[in-house]
Amino acid sequence: MNTRNARAAVVALMALTSGLLPAPPAVAAGTSSITTDTVLTSDHVGSIVIASDGVTLDCDGYRVLGPDQFAGIRVAGHDGVTIRDCAVEGFTVGISFESVTGGLAEGNTVSGNQNAGLRLVDSSGVHVRGNRATGNGLSGFFVLWSTGNTIDENVATANTAGVGSYQSSDNLIAANHLEANSGDGVNLTESDRNTVTDNTAVANGDFGFNLNTASWNELSGNEARDSGWAGFILNEGSHDNELVANVAGGNRAYGYDLESSDSNLLDGNEAADTRGEWFAAGFKLAVDADNNVLTRNRASGNALAGFLVELGSDRNDLVQNESTTNDRFGYLILSGSAENAIVRSEARSNGSDGMGMFSAGPGNQLAENTLSANGRNGLQMIATNETEVVSNTTNGNAQDGMHFQSVGRLRVENNTTNGNHGNGVVVSGEGGELEFVGNRAARNELHGFIFHHLRDSHVVENTATRNALNGFQLFDSAGNELQGNVATRNDDGYSVVDSFDTLLLGNASDLNAAVGFRVLRGARNRIEAATATNNAFFGVGFLGTSAGEVSGSTASNNGTHGVVLAGSTGMAVHSNTAANNGDVGFVFASSSDSTFTANTADHNAFGFRADGDSAGNQLSFNSACSNRLLDALDPTGANTWTDNTFCTEVGTS
Repeated sequence: MNTRNARAAVVALMALTSGLLPAPPAVAAGTSSITTDTVLTSDHVGSIVIASDGVTLDCDGYRVLGPDQFAGIRVAGHDGVTIRDCAVEGFTVGISFESVTGGLAEGNTVSGNQNAGLRLVDSSGVHVRGNRATGNGLSGFFVLWSTGNTIDENVATANTAGVGSYQSSDNLIAANHLEANSGDGVNLTESDRNTVTDNTAVANGDFGFNLNTASWNELSGNEARDSGWAGFILNEGSHDNELVANVAGGNRAYGYDLESSDSNLLDGNEAADTRGEWFAAGFKLAVDADNNVLTRNRASGNALAGFLVELGSDRNDLVQNESTTNDRFGYLILSGSAENAIVRSEARSNGSDGMGMFSAGPGNQLAENTLSANGRNGLQMIATNETEVVSNTTNGNAQDGMHFQSVGRLRVENNTTNGNHGNGVVVSGEGGELEFVGNRAARNELHGFIFHHLRDSHVVENTATRNALNGFQLFDSAGNELQGNVATRNDDGYSVVDSFDTLLLGNASDLNAAVGFRVLRGARNRIEAATATNNAFFGVGFLGTSAGEVSGSTASNNGTHGVVLAGSTGMAVHSNTAANNGDVGFVFASSSDSTFTANTADHNAFGFRADGDSAGNQLSFNSACSNRLLDALDPTGANTWTDNTFCTEVGTS
């Protein structure tokens, strides 16, 4: 239990012990006993005891003054009593209803009393309306072991708590103004099934509304502003509460704080301008807060995050929420929290990332969210595994649309990431076993998809269009498969750098400003069944690499060459077609010990050409015809040509 909740427990305990007063003697100096309707005509010094049912005491604005060890006005065991327009000061309790059914306290002022200003004990059906409680030692209004009462349109200022409830249920607390109390505006401790609605809690020292081991309560239409810690807190096992259409603004640490509390519903609430601590958040779920539902809530202008899930909080659903203009994150999931879902929500114009997941637990899901115009990334995920990222839109962020670092076993599917000022999708750090399927990256100012240190992953049926640099780039990666992807109007369509054992299968690269497929250094990389067309330079190129393969692919209508080997060795080039390229269909420069088999080159300037000091390459069963200059050119004669079908002889110059 934190210090603030400890204080709440002390308040309840003191109300329970010091507040249960012994009955005053039948005759005592300063004590009046009333059995009929009474109107005061002057101040009264000492206690007043109501001794009959149905009595009305109207003080007509006069004061009932202590000091006295008893209640200022006490109703014990008498039903239907009305206390009106009294000013009660300086007692242990100002006005006390005990073991009664029915009654009314209206238009009274209770101030400077040691314990509670006005309290209900073991009572039901009492209406406490339009009263003012100021400067009482514990609660302005306190409900103990009571049910079915109404406390509404009251004002409580400068008490420890404005309205307190202990082990009480089915009460209505409505339209009260609770300001500058040193503890809470409203405190429900071990109190269930109460309705708290349309109250205003302003500048209270701890919490605007505190539910402490309290369940099945309904809080709606309340406002908590400028609280010393949180606007609303549910803690110590509070469960199955509903918070609907409340407003939290300018609170120090949290707008809504759920700690160790499960299965609560927060619907349509607002949290704004929570900035008193660097870690301040609009909505926080922490310390095993599980199975809660947050829907249609709005968070803006909070210091750390609009929504924060941390410290092992699991299986929470955040649906259709909006988080905008927070100083750092829209949504933040930390510290092993697992199996949470953020769905159909929006993060816009936050100072850092729209969504951040750092060291989160497994099984989280991010789906159908819109993350746009954030100050860094739309989504950033670090050191997190086994998460689904599905059908999100991350557009116009200052850095990357999605940035993953040191992650594993993710499924990233059907997302759209357009117009970001960095990359569309980034994967960096050590990680692997990722699935990227059906994503779209367009018009990003750097790469569409860039993968650093990626291992054993699948990149399938994604589209990269009009990105300023490369559509797809792999760097220092191994054991990955790219299949069925499309890259159009980027710089390079695909760039594989310092990578090993990569399979590019059935990909298409069209109308890129530089190269269709570029493999630079590394080894054992393969391109199969690719289509490289209308690229400004060459279609497919292996540069400074070894033991790779290109097969079953088509390279046509490219600005220079169809297929290029440069500075490469031990390559296998077979069953490819290169046609209508600006210079050479198949060119190998400074390359050796490679095989070219069953390839076709037509309508290029040259069909096949060996450049530089290429030697030891074997070309067999290839065909070339209708090339503008020569079907084959080998200036050095250091390569082997057998069983080829050319319309012209192999030239040497």
